[in-house]
Amino acid sequence: MTDYTKLGGPELLQECGDSADKWATALCQHHPEMEIDQDILMGWFANAIEHSHDIRTGAVLNGDHAKYLLDNDFLPFKEIT
Repeated sequence: MTDYTKLGGPELLQECGDSADKWATALCQHHPEMEIDQDILMGWFANAIEHSHDIRTGAVLNGDHAKYLLDNDFLPFKEIT
């Protein structure tokens, strides 16, 4: 396993790239006191990386993904009124 605590900023960015798993591992290595589940962090990083990709490629659906899902009936439940 890579020891991400040994890498400087540019090297860390190059090593992790667009890998949510690598970023989650790196954060857990740098801050073990946080006691956050690595799988939760991986989901957070994956979302951030995808949003960054959308921004870089100009493919942003809208600023609020949940609103997009609601507006387009993609959610598997109905709103309670």
